[in-house]
Amino acid sequence: DVLVNNAGVHLVAPVAEVPMESFHQVFDTNVYGTMRMIQAVIPHMMERKEGTIVNVGSITALAPGPWAGAYSASKAALHALSDTLRGGTKKFWHKCHDSCSRRHKVKYRKQFCRQV
Repeated sequence: DVLVNNAGVHLVAPVAEVPMESFHQVFDTNVYGTMRMIQAVIPHMMERKEGTIVNVGSITALAPGPWAGAYSASKAALHALSDTLRGGTKKFWHKCHDSCSRRHKVKYRKQFCRQV
């Protein structure tokens, strides 16, 4: 079984001016929607001791733009959840992936630091 969490919404605005309802909508889709799907499938995957979960992240979690605060924060939360899920399910199976993998994060950080 494979679950690909690819739903996401963006919000372009200065973070200080984002209405809380809009912030909630971004997190409801990008973070809570992902968790709803994970919680729906993980009992079955754990029972079978197999399955793969792919959470589509974004490099903006590491390098947020000035008008992407809500989106960047939601994707950073998604990266943290992916890391936590990967560690928390190790004794059952080890297949939770973040589309912005550690290798890409390190490569991006190196490139970004060279440019600054």
